[in-house]
Amino acid sequence: MKDDIEELVNKISQNLHILEDKLQKSEIEKVNIRFPRGYLRKASNFRKRLYFIKNETLKRNLAYHFMLSDVYRWILNRFDLSLTAKEMIIKEGLALLGNIMAAIVIEIASKIDPNGDKHGVKASITVLVEREIITEELGKDLKWLWGVRCKEHLENLKDWEYQKYSLNDYNKAIKIWYALEDQLNNACKRES
Repeated sequence: MKDDIEELVNKISQNLHILEDKLQKSEIEKVNIRFPRGYLRKASNFRKRLYFIKNETLKRNLAYHFMLSDVYRWILNRFDLSLTAKEMIIKEGLALLGNIMAAIVIEIASKIDPNGDKHGVKASITVLVEREIITEELGKDLKWLWGVRCKEHLENLKDWEYQKYSLNDYNKAIKIWYALEDQLNNACKRES
């Protein structure tokens, strides 16, 4: 089975290369290679998991962004991208996950403290830690991820982004999401 998969991958890789050469020679910019159906999880799957979010619009928008994270995951797991191109896909995945988690922590913190000032991301994380909804360790991880997400502001970067992002970073962000989801689920159970 593994040999069959390897042979098929080699054929697909060769055919993609041949296709790209023909497209460039023909000056054709767009074709529609069919993305595998059934790989991306449905928005309804994510909405069910986000039951701790009461704002239906936010819940739906978060679900759509989680679907985009599935696209990034597919690209990273199926294509042999290298060097800076791979790092930039990883960075965009990290920024996406940072945005998702920022929206969640701000929403939860604003429900806990509706009369307080409008909460930013770091302040919202602090509220969740102080109220023991999430652990201090998760709070630190969320702040790390938010810091990576803030590197979307290219004009503020002091260094080149070459060799800054790795699959380990991406996997860490996924683990942060699972920890946040788990701790928010536990907090909801304690309130019930």
